[in-house]
Amino acid sequence: MDIIELAVASGMAVTLDARIGTQEYRSVHGTLDALRRFAEAVLVAAPINAKHQGLIEADGGNGATNAHR
Repeated sequence: MDIIELAVASGMAVTLDARIGTQEYRSVHGTLDALRRFAEAVLVAAPINAKHQGLIEADGGNGATNAHR
C-alpha cells in the first residue's frame, strides 16, 4: 500500500516540503470528505496487504495475525 498514492487518489493534496539527504518531508491537505475517502481506502487496502504479507491466516479465520500464534 502506497499511502501517498491513496491520499492523492482520495482527493488530497500532497506537497513535498523539504528533502534532506534521502529523507522527504511532506504535507497532506484536503477536505473532510477527502479524509473520509482516504480512511475508507486504507481500510480496504490494509487487509489485502496483510494477507499478501502473510499477516492474516489464508483461510480468513478470525483475523488473528501469525505473530500472535
